[in-house]
Amino acid sequence: MKKALLVLVAVVAVAVVAIGLFVALGGDKDDPNRITFLIEDDKGVYFWIAGSGETADKAFLDAAEKSAVDVASSDTPSGLFVTGIAGLEQTFDYSYYWTLQIYDGEEWKASDVGISSLKSSEHDYLAFVYSQSLGPPDYSVVLPEMPSVEDAKVWSKDSRSGVLFTIQSDSGMYFHVNGLGGTVFDAFSSACEEYKIPFEESSGMSGKGIKSIFDKGTTQDKQGNYTYWIQYVPKDGEWASSPSMMGNLDSKDYGRMFVMYAAYGNVPSLSIDV
Repeated sequence: MKKALLVLVAVVAVAVVAIGLFVALGGDKDDPNRITFLIEDDKGVYFWIAGSGETADKAFLDAAEKSAVDVASSDTPSGLFVTGIAGLEQTFDYSYYWTLQIYDGEEWKASDVGISSLKSSEHDYLAFVYSQSLGPPDYSVVLPEMPSVEDAKVWSKDSRSGVLFTIQSDSGMYFHVNGLGGTVFDAFSSACEEYKIPFEESSGMSGKGIKSIFDKGTTQDKQGNYTYWIQYVPKDGEWASSPSMMGNLDSKDYGRMFVMYAAYGNVPSLSIDV
């Protein structure tokens, strides 16, 4: 009898560990129709969103709405065709477009069907990657380095505590995160840690700030123009240049910040409202 009980306990323990691992890897089958989506541009900047629906297109639109991400699409005979995500749209000649990728448990592979043809219950992770077409005969694409699905962390538009940051790549793609801390720098650091954003800080006599995000740091072209992570804060309902380094700004005075990788002189085109 004791042996039988020990065997039963062992089986239950293994089952619990297996379930814990499954959930940790994103397979939340409390909602079998939930999918986590990786969104990545051709510059190596990425973020994650998650949503639910019986088919992957419905789950994707639900995910975009929950994370305050704009989507441009059209309805076709084969279903939803995505043409733009988070401000980054395909080019007119299709030389750049959003490709749908499927994670098979080990690696990412191009989907051979449209997103409307995928059943959500059969997929834990999908990705839209902004890719350059290599042309005929197969229109294959070269994928950028993809982050691990184990690092997937989804921001929800309901998460508004601390400082809310909008981060925009030089591609034009944007996403939102928020973080807590006494200074805006502390809040940004915590947001990067929480959402697994590659970040390196700068520190000097003028204060703490950003050295690089997604391994993108300050560069200078032959004409002497600098490209770097420009920072803006709200002022009178519009974006204005940050008055100081992040480390010198008190979070209680700055609940929003726009951080964009661009050449000096560029200004945000996105609304302050999220």
